[in-house]
Amino acid sequence: LKRTAVSCFILTPTPDSGPLVDKLPIAITTRENATTLFHKAERAHYRLGQRISSHLASGTLSWKPQDASRATIWEKRTLKDCWMDFSKSTNSLLRLVRALAAPYPPAFFVAGTAVIHVARARVAFRGRRAIPGTILRSSRDSLVIATGDGAIYVVPHTHRPPSIILDPGIRLTTG
Repeated sequence: LKRTAVSCFILTPTPDSGPLVDKLPIAITTRENATTLFHKAERAHYRLGQRISSHLASGTLSWKPQDASRATIWEKRTLKDCWMDFSKSTNSLLRLVRALAAPYPPAFFVAGTAVIHVARARVAFRGRRAIPGTILRSSRDSLVIATGDGAIYVVPHTHRPPSIILDPGIRLTTG
């Protein structure tokens, strides 16, 4: 997506289908994550509220029916949607981590019985050099893991306890 919007509409019995009062577009950059987009939407909601309040005060508030053919519907996110499948491309994994940044539940992977939540990620290198899901480098606060087309550097949300062993060479579950 390159853009989204915040909108205000009249409430009806059917969700999100009432007449549109106003909307404010928001640009989405390629480096956007859920946190930065959340804050952009928060500011846009405030500006939209100010605009609607002015129309209410002046008696000029109006609305128009929504065009149902232009509606977008998103499935509810499931736990599976948050799982990092290292057989995928590095770019798709980076997009997943950015999309699941705070305030939303984070992207994660499973290592043995431990669930590792990912705070940040970046490209480690391009070009496949190992089986996807193989831990290539490990420290207390970061990992480099092979992907379908290279490797990704991941920073977990918290330092992992010493009891969770994530040594180089260990293979994580993929696809």
